[in-house]
Amino acid sequence: MKAKRYPARNNWRVLIPARFTDTGKQQARFFDSKTEAETEIRRILNRGNSSKPQVSEADEAAFTLAKDEGLSPQEYLDAIRLYKKMVGGIESEKRVDLQTACEAFIERQKRENRNRRTIYSDGQALKYLCQFAGWKLPLIELSEARINEYFDTMKPGGRRRTQHGRVKKFLNWCTETGYLVVNPMAKIKPRERWNSNREILDVEAFRRILFVIAGLESIKPDETPTLRYQRLLPFYVLGGMAGLRRREIISSDPREAVIEWTDIWWKRNLIEIREEVAKQTGAADHRRWPPLEPAAKEWLEMVAEPSGPIMQISQSTLQRLNGELLDTLKLEVPENGLRNSYASYGLSFRSPGDVAKAMGDNEATVSRYYVKKLEPDTGRAWFDIRPEMNKKIVHIQAALSAVG
Repeated sequence: MKAKRYPARNNWRVLIPARFTDTGKQQARFFDSKTEAETEIRRILNRGNSSKPQVSEADEAAFTLAKDEGLSPQEYLDAIRLYKKMVGGIESEKRVDLQTACEAFIERQKRENRNRRTIYSDGQALKYLCQFAGWKLPLIELSEARINEYFDTMKPGGRRRTQHGRVKKFLNWCTETGYLVVNPMAKIKPRERWNSNREILDVEAFRRILFVIAGLESIKPDETPTLRYQRLLPFYVLGGMAGLRRREIISSDPREAVIEWTDIWWKRNLIEIREEVAKQTGAADHRRWPPLEPAAKEWLEMVAEPSGPIMQISQSTLQRLNGELLDTLKLEVPENGLRNSYASYGLSFRSPGDVAKAMGDNEATVSRYYVKKLEPDTGRAWFDIRPEMNKKIVHIQAALSAVG
């Protein structure tokens, strides 16, 4: 580019090449003096504000990548603006990696005196997220697509639904506190709904499990009974005959309060669920006292200790032994099947209020999520399974058919 005298207008003209213009075409600009014309030339060559900037090889690579990804020029610009919004709106001290943000969130939960179980569960959910996305991933690079890929790694069901809620709670907090400007989960909806699960365990299947666990019945006809699974006995008795929640019986966190042998009121035939053991809800007092069924009492007396947690094994040991047992017996216990069975069989001959009170829920919740309707008195056989029984219980329907 050169400044040349233009006699027709009595001024100076500069022809600007197409590569430096916004239109992609050569342009002519006119100036009153040679000095002004040469100043503009220097400004253009130095990427002045009024001219098209020079494009480096790195810039061209970025343009090519955007084109390969199918982005139009407008979409490419939108992406740039979104990135500037996400980064520019965050204070420099809050531009952190995923791990740092997760740790800050958990510390906040502790300061707010959230329930220990809630803090632990939130921490586990965020640990899994960090393991998938990368601990040192800049938080602003945790995209909607990446989060969806994370949920793709999980099987459909309640666990994925729970993970969705916990991760979303974390990212909502990140947005509220300035770690993020745009919430990448804003448009991600849960893939599952909270559906009712009313599957129950057959009475004979429950009897078979209890007898094998207690060492009163062999797994196979030609084998002797084993005590290998005896440590599972309280889990099945308290869940199936007292309606306790799994988290009240056993916890993954050793610091969590769980039911202990001193909570069994043997003489009063009650089980105390202490405040720190019960599920934390909106109620002012979470304590409750489910009845200690006569049959449950007999089973628990077989393994009772003076004190200490009733379940002396870890969650992982419980899962391993239980999986091995059920595979060997070729039986399946539905998810939440013990608590569902307690509610369903109990309601066949007890009032909704008594069953809900024992379970620590209101009647509407019990009816909606736990109960499979059964014929009147069907459930008595469930609560009559005792160690001294020396023959199989015949399922009530089979018994009625035989009588008919």
